[in-house]
Amino acid sequence: MQIKGFCEKYENKILAGGLLLLLMILIACCYDHYYSLNDDVLIKDIVSGVYSGTPESRDNQMLYPLSLLFSLLYKLLPIVPWFGIFLCGCQYGCLYLIVERSLTLCKKNKCKKIILPIIVVLMIGGCFLEHLVLVQYTVTSGLLATTAIFLMVTEQDREHLPKRSIPYIGLAIFALLLRSEMLLLMLPFICIAGLYVWSCEKKIWEAAHFKKYFGIIGCLMVCVAGMLLIDTMAYGAEDWKEFRRFFDARTTLYDYTGVPLYEQNTEFYEQENISKQQYELLQNYNYGLEQQVDAEFMENVAEYAKKQQPSLIDRLKMGIIRYRYRITNMDGFPYCLWAVAGYLLLALSVNRSNKWRILFLGGVMFGIRSVVWIYILMTNRIPDRITHPLYFAECLLLIGVFLVEVLHKEVKKKQCRIIPAMVVLIVLSVLNLIQGVDTTEKQIAAIQENNVANTYFREYCEEHPEDFFFLDVYSSIYFTEKVFDRQQTGKNHELLGGWICNSPIYDKKLEAYGILSVEEALLNRDNVYLVQKEEKSLEWLEDHYATKGLKLISRVVHKLKGGLEIYSLEKE
Repeated sequence: MQIKGFCEKYENKILAGGLLLLLMILIACCYDHYYSLNDDVLIKDIVSGVYSGTPESRDNQMLYPLSLLFSLLYKLLPIVPWFGIFLCGCQYGCLYLIVERSLTLCKKNKCKKIILPIIVVLMIGGCFLEHLVLVQYTVTSGLLATTAIFLMVTEQDREHLPKRSIPYIGLAIFALLLRSEMLLLMLPFICIAGLYVWSCEKKIWEAAHFKKYFGIIGCLMVCVAGMLLIDTMAYGAEDWKEFRRFFDARTTLYDYTGVPLYEQNTEFYEQENISKQQYELLQNYNYGLEQQVDAEFMENVAEYAKKQQPSLIDRLKMGIIRYRYRITNMDGFPYCLWAVAGYLLLALSVNRSNKWRILFLGGVMFGIRSVVWIYILMTNRIPDRITHPLYFAECLLLIGVFLVEVLHKEVKKKQCRIIPAMVVLIVLSVLNLIQGVDTTEKQIAAIQENNVANTYFREYCEEHPEDFFFLDVYSSIYFTEKVFDRQQTGKNHELLGGWICNSPIYDKKLEAYGILSVEEALLNRDNVYLVQKEEKSLEWLEDHYATKGLKLISRVVHKLKGGLEIYSLEKE
């Protein structure tokens, strides 16, 4: 009897946990978990101590409170893959909360309690399969924010909403700490979720409601501002301020504008005393070789590159044109279908008592999503790790509205609404799952192919701990690692560029090996080597040293399996 009573009391939690456990087991049996990008690997290496030898509390990607927490955990138990556990735990935890809330809205309908969670798990498994297998911190941040949105929309205890919303604010803050830009991109959807919940109040314009909802928004804003302030203070030292100037300019140049071509902008480069060889280092991302590439240097180039961009009006027009193209041509298939499905479900949730509220919500939702999409399209910043969470947030918000309006409330002819909704979700889930399996397997195959060279290189580094190796960036940035494998060594090698280059951590790592100048160490140190793909020419490096009045002599020390070559350099 006690067991039966326990099962009845926690039925939703048990069923949701069982379904997610089944999903985890299936994915674990079929795939290994990988970090999606080398950015995630580098973040993990920095906070775990692999990068510099000591767990660092500042990685310049996550906000300071979270990176500090990871550094402390790695100091406490360095053998545990805390960063990977956190990312995977957040993803599956979010999915659990979504399924459990969906079950709660089903009340006592056993049929819906069986069918609905299966649909939700199938939908999430299909939609996010590649991201569950190939984990990425930006996507995880988006999923945290999406879960906060879904839980806010489906919250039924409106009377105690300020207290009930604390966990949702917590999810949003974790999203901010993990990837602040993703949370800021999701804020409009969070506001729409709050607006919908407010519109469901019987007396919308009561002063108490203004106090309640603006209080929640205010609490979120205060928490966001507090985290950003702590982060700013943590990076308040002069060396970090200088690096952040450099980093922001680098981000503008490489992520948004591109490096202005030398031939078309010779006058600018000559005016700034930037040689053709320095330009080449910017183009091939190996700017760590040139000490003159500092914050001021990068800011000057980035500022000029911004001026060469089309005007705001022209970029806005371009964004609108590209947005119209995405809608009319179903660009982003099959993920774009989830947005369509969300609006279909919104239409199915309309009844006589809620039609004006739903129509208003649909109009505001489409308007806000259009603004967000036009913004990212006009900035030309549309990788899957950003667009997929946006699709997911939009769809889950609208699904949440459907669940509240149809499943939770007494609505006439429910079956006429529920059955079409289930058919739509099942069809899309199967379609997305087929596509997701194919995409995931192709990405894993590409990762395994790219990792061959990196594996042999890391083994070589371990066999030669007294040596130090600088890698050509584009010869080595496409590798990644398994999330739960033994951590690979990262101490005696470094990229010639990348987003951490020229940071205090980067300098600290090189100084530990007695390297104060990359340019000088490559040429004059017997135990410092260059690594790049065997098919790539060294002309760029020879030209760089030629501008210094030096003729370069290069010798292949070792050819590694996978296509990398190790060069010893000296002057003639």
